[in-house]
Amino acid sequence: MMNKVAVVKCANYEEVKIFPAIQNALELIGGVKKFISPGQKVLLKPNLAGPYSPERAITTHPFIIKALTKIFQSAGAKVSIADSPTGIHNPSYLKLVYKKTGMEEIADETGAELVYDTEAKEISYPQGKQIKYLTIFKPILDTDVLVSVAKLKTHLYTRFTGATKNLYGTIPGVVKVAYHSKFQDPDKFSQLLLDIHNYLKPKLSIIDGITGMEGNGPAWGKPKNVGVLIAGENALSCDWVSCQIIGINPKTVPILYLEKVAAPEIVGAEIKEVAIPDFLSPPPTTVKDGLIAIRWVPKFLRDRFGYHLLSQPRVNPEKCIACKICIEGCPQQTIELQDIPSPASLVPSPLTGEGKGEGGDVRGKAVIIEKNCIRCWCCSENCPEGAIELKQSFLGKLFTKLS
Repeated sequence: MMNKVAVVKCANYEEVKIFPAIQNALELIGGVKKFISPGQKVLLKPNLAGPYSPERAITTHPFIIKALTKIFQSAGAKVSIADSPTGIHNPSYLKLVYKKTGMEEIADETGAELVYDTEAKEISYPQGKQIKYLTIFKPILDTDVLVSVAKLKTHLYTRFTGATKNLYGTIPGVVKVAYHSKFQDPDKFSQLLLDIHNYLKPKLSIIDGITGMEGNGPAWGKPKNVGVLIAGENALSCDWVSCQIIGINPKTVPILYLEKVAAPEIVGAEIKEVAIPDFLSPPPTTVKDGLIAIRWVPKFLRDRFGYHLLSQPRVNPEKCIACKICIEGCPQQTIELQDIPSPASLVPSPLTGEGKGEGGDVRGKAVIIEKNCIRCWCCSENCPEGAIELKQSFLGKLFTKLS
């Protein structure tokens, strides 16, 4: 039987619009009773990439979680909310993330449980194509029903992040770093994501596409109104539909072409009704998808020199506050603090005294050691100040335009 994916229009985050839109989406794919039985434990797994406010469009909007919580509670379920941000996974950081993303307030209003348990468990998964043992944090394994509640965003490493990539948040933060280091190729990393998905098999997936993120996602792109909610039993099918809506060819998204995801049955709004033709795709960050213009160059030369023509992460010292979050989350340990003179803009005004530092002082700033960088963009995703920027050489920009 063909997978069903519901596409429902929802223009904004007004609660009076979100609640009926989610109810409609669930009805279109069989109704809430198809997924939830009275007395079951339901874990909502939103995208909580870090302590970002909902307006940034980095994390799943709290009103989506609120509506789902009330619907599932009405069906007799006990609801909890959990995620594992990259790098740091301890109760104090989780409390900060829950507060900043609006989840704490939703839990207070609805009685849903915020999960602070960070215990992990290693699971044997011999069917895995990329990995045979998975480390997953235990509350995920203890629930009866897992629901992936993702955010529609571009991703510099995997091109798109939705319901499937959202499940990477079931891996403890420090283990995520290790997996990134081990699986440096986007295809290998995406096969890891598929192994996680195929092991966990979430019963339901919802994608918050009311406001998505375009361009340099998943953390420092631009919010973009898409105006849809997407729901389905199969996370990959939901991702396929999402890509069609925002104009990303599914054949360019590793998780979709590796799994050979086919077009699902779409119910609700048609794709042509909600398509966003001017949605900005992420810039190319691999030789394979970004430098078609030099395909005539022998492969060994492309592989050796092509990366120098693509976008690279660079630290803007004026924005860097030396918090070391990027250092802690770098899978290659290729970021370090180096003492550099303060930029002129940081020197206090002699008239007002305003500024962030003393004139001419030398202070530690994060610096990326390029030769070891694998362009996983964890630093960009984790930086609370947006200090990790994309830089590309003039020649690289030229070849990218010609691609």
